[in-house]
Amino acid sequence: MNKSARTMLAAVLLVLPLAGCWSKIELNDRSFITSAYLDLGERPGEIVLTIGSPLPNRIGTIGNTESAAQQGKSYTSNTASGFTIPEALDKIQNDLTRKLTWGQTRAVVVSADFAAQMGLQDLLEWASRNPYFPFRTFVFVSEGPAKDVMGLTPVYERAPSEVLRKYGNRKFVGQATIKDLAVDSAAGVGTTVPLLRTGKKSLISENDKVSPWTGIAGTAMIQDMRMKGRLSIEEAKAVSWAEGNLSEPMYDVLSENGKFDYRLNRLKSKISPVISPKGDILCRVRLSAEATLESALTDEDISVSAALHKLEGKMREAVSSNLQSALEKSQAAGADILELGRLLEWRYPRLWARLENRWTQAYGKEVRFKVETDIRVTHMNAEHKPLWTIREANTP
Repeated sequence: MNKSARTMLAAVLLVLPLAGCWSKIELNDRSFITSAYLDLGERPGEIVLTIGSPLPNRIGTIGNTESAAQQGKSYTSNTASGFTIPEALDKIQNDLTRKLTWGQTRAVVVSADFAAQMGLQDLLEWASRNPYFPFRTFVFVSEGPAKDVMGLTPVYERAPSEVLRKYGNRKFVGQATIKDLAVDSAAGVGTTVPLLRTGKKSLISENDKVSPWTGIAGTAMIQDMRMKGRLSIEEAKAVSWAEGNLSEPMYDVLSENGKFDYRLNRLKSKISPVISPKGDILCRVRLSAEATLESALTDEDISVSAALHKLEGKMREAVSSNLQSALEKSQAAGADILELGRLLEWRYPRLWARLENRWTQAYGKEVRFKVETDIRVTHMNAEHKPLWTIREANTP
């Protein structure tokens, strides 16, 4: 083959991918599932599956407010029940004109009843066998029916799935993905999953109409892929901090001298299990961070070292109390939410070999936690005294 022929062949090969979709199913014949919701059915063992997907024929009208209002939402949901996820999905597929695909799934929401009674193992089993299901899909647990989350009003986003994706990326109380759950399940340890609460409130964006909304309510404690209990938002933030899965949280402290609001940055954590000569398991949890004061509603001058150190002590006390409370709840529920078992397997393999089969009971009765917190105020945003006290002092 001469040079000109090789050049012609290369040009043809480069142009071929531009000819269109080479997959077995054209894009125009597909429907992309962006979110899924799992609830308990009426019959024992029955699953109710709800899927959310965009409507391609309406997406182009989003920029035209009047046209969009006439046509309705640019996304929809479909629901069916079955005794397995594939069975329910097949029932949904039978009534659709497009082939469903999971390649763009952003979130899966499971109701608290489903997570406690049926667990998440079936979800993981099915997802691991589906080659198109993204393992980075975020997982949430809802206090009420999971399908109610699909009805939320996406004020800032285009669809509920995008709201859930943003919740996962923000790490307000940490995050959990299908991959995280699969790894924790294989290791025999527990974890936490963000907990959602759905309600209704008046929204200006909807002309003050009372509309559904969904927010973060804390986290669900998971062990053996079943929900064992829940943590409040403050407890959940402390646990996520210990796991290294928290992003710049905001805290407030009430004292006899006023109220302080501060934001933490440069968060660090270290979990160190130690085995005593008697065989007891002591787990030290060390948290450290720098704090930036956002507000200081007090008459006290916190630029004075004694006052500043007292404030830092209050901060440390509040965070330590939240984490200690969360760990006590986790031990009562037998949920290893800090994945301590994985550290024991690495550092003390012989001990773990003896405890692995009864780790849930051992975690609750044979582990002692010691929490150490170090928070230092490094930025006061130039506010030593509230501006209103300065004005009062200068008023003649």
